[in-house]
Amino acid sequence: MEKIIDYMHQKINSQVTLTELSEMAQLSPSYLARIFKQTTGYSIISYFTKIKMDKAKEMIIEGNKKIKEVARVLGFADEFYFSAGFFFKKTEGISPSEFYGKNVHGL
Repeated sequence: MEKIIDYMHQKINSQVTLTELSEMAQLSPSYLARIFKQTTGYSIISYFTKIKMDKAKEMIIEGNKKIKEVARVLGFADEFYFSAGFFFKKTEGISPSEFYGKNVHGL
């Protein structure tokens, strides 16, 4: 699993597929998905989302990148999809700007 997780971290700025990961691990996609969940407690997609979200929050708190830049670094072509449309707000319940205000300025 360590090899798979390391690969996910390396590919944080793009997408990864179950097929790609299973070929790398030389396991069937269904078996890899099952043992990944048993090992980490997360599905592969949930874990990759968590990695991206943790990196997004880290970059937002640092405050030296605009939301558009954070989205681009994490492989999102659409800033709206990243922030309000789906990824950040759906996962955290607040927009990236609200997250910044709450965690940096205590608002």
